[in-house]
Amino acid sequence: MAFTAVRIHTSNEAYRDKYLVKTGAGSAIGLLTASGCGGANHTICENDDWRVDSQNQSTTHYNLQVQRNGIRNEKSSICGVKVLKSLIAGVRGGAANPAAGDAREIELTRAIHGALTLSVGTWRLDGPENNRVFSFDFFEVAGSFSS
Repeated sequence: MAFTAVRIHTSNEAYRDKYLVKTGAGSAIGLLTASGCGGANHTICENDDWRVDSQNQSTTHYNLQVQRNGIRNEKSSICGVKVLKSLIAGVRGGAANPAAGDAREIELTRAIHGALTLSVGTWRLDGPENNRVFSFDFFEVAGSFSS
């Protein structure tokens, strides 16, 4: 079975910038690797304007979000995805040999990239001028490794 991105909920705690330019967010996403997502909360990768953070994990899932660099004391996320911790652990641990581990790394990395890209496309500004809601849809990587 392959991986798919499944919409799981909407976050109303998105970066608040009605003139948001997302240029560079995709290149930050492109720097992410599946095996880099494991471990404690941390910045996984970043470029000048954007970073991908692992934060507020649950006991079962990593919570990955693309955030604007340089933002203080306000929300800075423009997209998010949840990934089962067992999938990240399965990249190398579940592979029969190093080549299979490499294939799993590529497969899960592509799935995370795709889910984050879908999510960033849902960032939006809703509501009247005096009550703006900035939001995006959260996705989850679902499925299993092909090998």
